[in-house]
Amino acid sequence: IPLTVRVLTVADVFDALVSERPYRAAWPIDLAVAYLRENVGQKFDRRAVEALVAALESGWRPVPSAQGPAGNTPVRFSL
Repeated sequence: IPLTVRVLTVADVFDALVSERPYRAAWPIDLAVAYLRENVGQKFDRRAVEALVAALESGWRPVPSAQGPAGNTPVRFSL
């Protein structure tokens, strides 16, 4: 699986976990990171997860954007 796809997979899952959904509340960032780390080597590439964790540790955070359809607030990522 190309590295680009593995990175996008981690980003997509992280976004899904930390975003509000009509059927569940958003997970806290630390819980989402714990889930990704627990599944390294099984579902997620170690380098991709480490890159996300490094970005979070350097102060990067997802930025909520405008209200989305169905009243939920999508997350827009900003570096």
